[in-house]
Amino acid sequence: MMGQPPRVIDSYSQRLQERPFQPHLLLPSGHIQTVFASQRRRTFAYGWTKAGREEVEIEGGVRIEAVSLPQPNPAPALIVLHGMTGSSRSDYMKAFSHKAWRLGWSCFLPSLYNTNFDLKHPVVFHAGASRRVRLVVEGLVERHRLEQVFLAGVSMGANLLLKMLGEWADRPPAWLVASAAASPLCDMTVSWQLMERPSNRIYQIYFTRRLKGLVLERAEHLGAFVDLDKVMQARTIREFDEHFIVPLEGFRDPFHYYGLGSSSPLIDRIRVPTLILHSKDDPFLPWEPLARPQAQSNPNLLIHLTERGGHLGFLERTRRDIDRCWFENRVMEYFQALAESG
Repeated sequence: MMGQPPRVIDSYSQRLQERPFQPHLLLPSGHIQTVFASQRRRTFAYGWTKAGREEVEIEGGVRIEAVSLPQPNPAPALIVLHGMTGSSRSDYMKAFSHKAWRLGWSCFLPSLYNTNFDLKHPVVFHAGASRRVRLVVEGLVERHRLEQVFLAGVSMGANLLLKMLGEWADRPPAWLVASAAASPLCDMTVSWQLMERPSNRIYQIYFTRRLKGLVLERAEHLGAFVDLDKVMQARTIREFDEHFIVPLEGFRDPFHYYGLGSSSPLIDRIRVPTLILHSKDDPFLPWEPLARPQAQSNPNLLIHLTERGGHLGFLERTRRDIDRCWFENRVMEYFQALAESG
């Protein structure tokens, strides 16, 4: 595959020009795209009807659950990393699995939450926990003896993916064919400032409530390590990080966490063919880091910035694919092109 990426990337870049995102007429703005996409519930008339569940254990006894839809090898395999407060049950995760299964591919959907409450110290999969995510991915690959793996990440999961790729640098695993990031969180230092704009208050409320709900599910296990009263009083994601992520993970403060957790400083080191889709009207995640020279000059990256689409919205005006979700369909189309070129 090492000789293929530039040619395939150039070819697919032309495809994106021919197949641009055109927003639904009733969903013209980034805010509307974002809210509608997050609240709609989808049904799938294609793909699998049943899926299995498995546990993946990594070092230190940390365990996560994953939805598994294996096909016989050597079928390509898709592994998807969800966003903040998401899980294998998120609609976009289910959609990716259905679209992969329809192609005859395996698919694995890990939920990035430690389920082992017997550990002496709680472990969380925060936005910078790329090493833990790498161990999960490697565990799935080893268990199922996967030979051709495609990695996709959305939002926070996209930051984890890009950071992991940058850390692999010139030595990505032989089984990894390509990756794709949709609406990536890649500069956490800038993102918290955007999130705290008054216009984004609705998102602050939504995410902080969901984050607190996840903490409450594990309150008995977490109470000895964090001040639960302060966590429950957090009004912003930054305050939540200050009282939850920082003490649990040993950061000095949220800004120390944001600096170490961001993928943007590593993006020039990525050596895996990677598609990045991001909208310039994403309400709370900036696109500007993807326009920096170190990102734009990397020949392994195909960065496509749209004018519209919101955050993980990208709902099209007309149905020209299996459904209207442009970003999912472009990711799968890109992966299929690389799988066929190999």
